[in-house]
Amino acid sequence: MKKLLTLLGAVYFAALSFAQSPQKMSFQAVIRNSSNQLVTSHAVGMRISILQTTSTGTAVYVETQTPTTNVNGLVSIEIGGGTVVSGTFSSINWASGSYYIKTETDPTGGTTYSISGVTQMLSVPYALMAKTTENGWTTTGNSGTTPGTQFIGTPDAKDLVLKTNNVERFRISSDGKICAGNFGSTGNTYPFEVRIPSTTGSQFVLKLTNLLDPAYNSGSGVGLLFSPDDAAIAKMGILVERKGPWGVSTMHFLSRTSSDYASADLSNSVMALTQNGSLGIGTTTPATRLEVSGVVTATGGSSTNWNTAYGWGNHATAGYLTTPQTLRLSNDTIYLSNGGSVKIPETKTIPALITKEDFSCTALKNYWTSAVTGGATIGLSNSTVTLSTNGAGNTAKLYSNKQKSLNDGKLIFTAVVNTYEDNNTAYGPLVRGLVNGVDRTNAIEFINVSGNTIQARTVASGTATTTNYAVGASVANFYSYTIIATKTKVEFYLDGNLIATHTTNIPTANLNMYFDTSTWSGNVPNTIDDARFEIIKY
Repeated sequence: MKKLLTLLGAVYFAALSFAQSPQKMSFQAVIRNSSNQLVTSHAVGMRISILQTTSTGTAVYVETQTPTTNVNGLVSIEIGGGTVVSGTFSSINWASGSYYIKTETDPTGGTTYSISGVTQMLSVPYALMAKTTENGWTTTGNSGTTPGTQFIGTPDAKDLVLKTNNVERFRISSDGKICAGNFGSTGNTYPFEVRIPSTTGSQFVLKLTNLLDPAYNSGSGVGLLFSPDDAAIAKMGILVERKGPWGVSTMHFLSRTSSDYASADLSNSVMALTQNGSLGIGTTTPATRLEVSGVVTATGGSSTNWNTAYGWGNHATAGYLTTPQTLRLSNDTIYLSNGGSVKIPETKTIPALITKEDFSCTALKNYWTSAVTGGATIGLSNSTVTLSTNGAGNTAKLYSNKQKSLNDGKLIFTAVVNTYEDNNTAYGPLVRGLVNGVDRTNAIEFINVSGNTIQARTVASGTATTTNYAVGASVANFYSYTIIATKTKVEFYLDGNLIATHTTNIPTANLNMYFDTSTWSGNVPNTIDDARFEIIKY
């Protein structure tokens, strides 16, 4: 028997709680049998599909329901409220084209669907689409949006305001400036500002400014400005100035006390840090690691506390400084405001001190001389230098040009060295220490005498005093070597342990750092790290 399903002449759709999950849509139909008689007060089985684009298009959503007709044969259902077969009703992008509702019915209430019909969704569904996808956003996410035409914001010259507890917290002004904090309708001046209320009710403001804007200054770069009160002036700031191509820049620290302008510029720089690590105080173009323009003042209190604590008597009577003094630095001299001066000893300063960083520093490479024979090589890197013989009879030597004599002061040499030796066998003189140029007839040095023994040597005019020290396993590892030498005594340390003390054959000739790798066969790489040469004045 053929059954018929007759859709109401005025089929309607309505959103039920559409802005919340789940979304639903009302649908009604009248069901008749093959004799055109109403199927009344009877459960019917229905399968509902949402088809996309055409009446035979892809089903983006399918569900089943078992409603009961009323006495007039009318069945009422809420699409989106049935048993889901496939798809997600709330994820349907109603703006992506035409949609159709396909209904399949079993008048007996089962799942043998013998009656079917397709109805296109027209004006009312598209009103729902406009409400839910074009003019609003859901709190559970939005799929299928079109960037450029669908957005959160304002299409006219109005600010976008975000509130919590009905108080403004965030504003994007119509010209694109961003403000975090309650600026009200006044907006903000800079591209990005953060306003934080203080406990006194004032506003503390952090401002991000682009220095390319001539309204702020004539420089180029970006910076942070700090206003510690309600005044528009930026009292302090940090600005990064672009000074050349490829991002070459200088960081400026600003300080301003006047209140006659609204922004800071580079004329207010009180300290500058260049990209190469030079710091200038009172100057924006430091030529050295630290350059101070102006007076450096060191102040102290009364000496009374020292007198009482240490029982030193009256410092003023004894001639000690008891009043604050102003200090001024000039080259290697500290000048005091009372007319005195202090000469800075040549300690831990370039070129008297050479450190591991100097291996890769372009300027300080001039303090080193290298010499190789045959296929030997010397490789410099950021923190190490490697001397490699690369074959029998080859030599690699590295020595510093700066020389000091024990007549000038106490000499200190330290280096971490890794010497590789095949089968723990020394193939030649593997030297580290202090030598007169490359002449080892005057030297204070360590040499390898076997695969597991190191020798400490002091040599004056070719006459040597030696001490052999058994390392244990192998000298072919990283070890720290230290020499502390005076005119009367030389101490040798291996990994911080004193292994020898010499009081004879101590050279007084000028000495420099020296590393020598030679071999009778094979290849012996000699890696040097953390090499230091220091002098302490007597």
